[in-house]
Amino acid sequence: MLDAIIKTLSVTAMILTIVVGGAIFASVFLSSGGFDAVRGILKLWDLGKW
Repeated sequence: MLDAIIKTLSVTAMILTIVVGGAIFASVFLSSGGFDAVRGILKLWDLGKW
């Protein structure tokens, strides 16, 4: 029983680490102007609306 609890906590911690890391990455990416850079690259390619 204790082994199952430890494994569950371990998997939960891994999932939360991925979620928090993704949120931190998105925050840094947006605050450093990454979204505008991607938008500029897409405009240069002239892909159209769809």
